[in-house]
Amino acid sequence: MYRGTTGLGFSGPGQLGTLRKILVASLGRDRAKNLLVRYGWLCGHDVAVGTWGHLYFNLDHEWRMVADALQSLKSSVRPLAAAVADTTIVSGEPITLRFRASYEAAQHVHYLGVSEHPVCWSLVGFAGGYASALFERKILFAESECIGKGDSYCEIIGKPVEEWGEEIRAELPYYEEGYYDTVTAEAYKRLKDQHVCLEKHFNLHRRLTEHVLNGEGVAGISQTVSRLVNGTVFVFDNRLHLLRYDSPDVAEPPDRMNQMMKKSVLDHLEGILLHQKDSDDYSTLVAKKAPLKHAVNTDGRRFAVLTMPIVAVGEILGFVSVVWDSEKEVDGDAVAAVQGAANVYALEMIKQKEISTIEQQFTWDFVEALFSKKYASEESLIEWGLRLGHDIRKPHRIIVMGVESGDSSGTRPEEGTLLLRKEIFRAASMYLKRLYPSVFLADVKGRIVLFIPDATTDKGALRRLISGLKDRIEHHFPKTAVSYGVGGIARRCDEYFNCYLQAKKAHIILKSYGKKDWVLFFEDLGSLSVLLEADNKQELVEFMKRKLGPLLEHDRQHNSELVNSLEQYLSTSTIWKAAKMMSLSVSGLKYRLNKIKEFGYDLQSPQERFDLQLALQILRITEQCRIPFLDHTAAAE
Repeated sequence: MYRGTTGLGFSGPGQLGTLRKILVASLGRDRAKNLLVRYGWLCGHDVAVGTWGHLYFNLDHEWRMVADALQSLKSSVRPLAAAVADTTIVSGEPITLRFRASYEAAQHVHYLGVSEHPVCWSLVGFAGGYASALFERKILFAESECIGKGDSYCEIIGKPVEEWGEEIRAELPYYEEGYYDTVTAEAYKRLKDQHVCLEKHFNLHRRLTEHVLNGEGVAGISQTVSRLVNGTVFVFDNRLHLLRYDSPDVAEPPDRMNQMMKKSVLDHLEGILLHQKDSDDYSTLVAKKAPLKHAVNTDGRRFAVLTMPIVAVGEILGFVSVVWDSEKEVDGDAVAAVQGAANVYALEMIKQKEISTIEQQFTWDFVEALFSKKYASEESLIEWGLRLGHDIRKPHRIIVMGVESGDSSGTRPEEGTLLLRKEIFRAASMYLKRLYPSVFLADVKGRIVLFIPDATTDKGALRRLISGLKDRIEHHFPKTAVSYGVGGIARRCDEYFNCYLQAKKAHIILKSYGKKDWVLFFEDLGSLSVLLEADNKQELVEFMKRKLGPLLEHDRQHNSELVNSLEQYLSTSTIWKAAKMMSLSVSGLKYRLNKIKEFGYDLQSPQERFDLQLALQILRITEQCRIPFLDHTAAAE
């Protein structure tokens, strides 16, 4: 299609596309455009002078002649103008040229892809240089439509420079010879500014990291950030527990104002995380893990806030919020400082989690030795505990806390429960250590065991302590139910394991018997406690088998639910309530009860009903909990 050498010195179409690619890659888009526009201008000017000499055209009446002249030249300027299809000339003022196919646009798309802006730079320059030479005044063309940005054709419009006004201002620098140097100087300035900015951020990161290395932790980081950005810093973990706050003033703000600011920030975050999961703020903060600029109202005043997630390995560990005492515009330096601080907070939190994990392992080793009585001497065990910060010579109340259920979305159920228990462990430890610095916790066989020091026999005070812990856990883990079994008070090393067994048994009974109480003291079991602690444990199992054996065997063979039906019936006062609980008709439940009577059970006898209820309780304990003292086949835990 393109043969030989064109009048503009190109030997074929590939050269212009290759040149454009090299220029853009080497110089950037703006400088490449500057060179190609000026090159096209000079080519257009030379062609006009060489073809038409110095003929004069009246600008008001002879645009059509100029347009026809440009039309007639399309073959000689094809490498630049790319007029390879029909070209429509629209008469009138200004000149409008439309090209159905643009070689320059096609080559740009081929080498550089579709652009957001017009790309026929040489064509625009050529038309301007050509027309300016004809009229001996500056005529500029601008491209309104371009195939290079996805339009169906290319269109250039030409007018005298003075008639363009503000529309052409952005294009004027591309026609200036010194533009290349100006752009280069601006690029150098940008690089220099970026270097200064990077150096500033590096120094900030170094200062913040030193706080971590020096063991100053979150407090040191927050104090530095607060002074640097002149704002109040709040640091939360991923459950929105406040870890730290710092003010830039030497004298911290009044406690009332601080509490109100904290509440406003916390309410806003909770609203985003709990209730606005489809909002843009949630998408920014959680999905994109990007900084969020917002505002809060406190005591009739409006404060600017910048919140940044603290992220490590794709996991959000917490949030840092900076509050300014004015509705200011949060600038880039502040954003960069908070982003840098968030990275350092992540390092500190990872370090603290590792330390916590090691401490938990050491504590578990200590508790295992304490429970199993595998230690050289009581003195060595006491010394071991003291090194960990636990004085087991003081009385300790033993409590078992069980995680009943939780939200394990995003993971397999067992993984979700494990992660949930770890988070609850941390939350319980933080809460209790504020009240009892020497308290210690251990994860024993999937149960969280609390060792409360300075134990008291005042059950009311202990209930209030557990109630406070319960409220905190349920507030931050709303989809989780926890229950508590309370054992006795251990005053000697050899009493800890027995008190733990009591707490575990109370917790198991609490779950198995469907008690409505969320906490159960072992000593409150009364006669049931004596029964469970009796020596004839195997006789209890045999008693259960004698009373329920026929029903159990029938259920196993026929896949029926006679035992469940009996349990529901005995737990209610009327047959109608039992049927409703089981979603059965009254006649359906009566049929099952009559079937039970066929095995010789007298459901009207008070003694029979008592025996059956006791047997059912033993069954549920052995089935669901497999307590060693009730199941001779189970291995001791």
